[in-house]
Amino acid sequence: MILNKYSNYQIINFSFLVVLFFVVFYSLVFGVGNIDYPVSCAFKNIADIECPSCGMSRSFTAALHGHFKLAYCYNNSGVLILFFVLTQIVARVFMLFIESKKRVTSLVVKLDVTLSLLFFTVAFFPLVRNWISFINRLL
Repeated sequence: MILNKYSNYQIINFSFLVVLFFVVFYSLVFGVGNIDYPVSCAFKNIADIECPSCGMSRSFTAALHGHFKLAYCYNNSGVLILFFVLTQIVARVFMLFIESKKRVTSLVVKLDVTLSLLFFTVAFFPLVRNWISFINRLL
């Protein structure tokens, strides 16, 4: 089987990279101000209330087109999360490259995972905080 020649770490990095590229591609396809995204907020469709994640796609699109103030207006967590996504693309490409050169040690993997989780926590904390506040208001 072709997967046997790749390490689990390579498979995870490549899979994560594909997902991240899809997020960026999805956001780049649409123009700024476009409201015709094919995926809409399920929460808003069901409850007719905007949730803390509403506007995230529009925020990514605006930021990727250089409209950072507009991106912040669409969703105040969007720019930070997009920055996380873009840095993770660079990190995954870098890690796949050094893995292909057989230069990845367990220390490098641990450092990669630790830094990625730390940055993930920092990037998503405002969104999680907004969700907690939102849920408390609903209760």
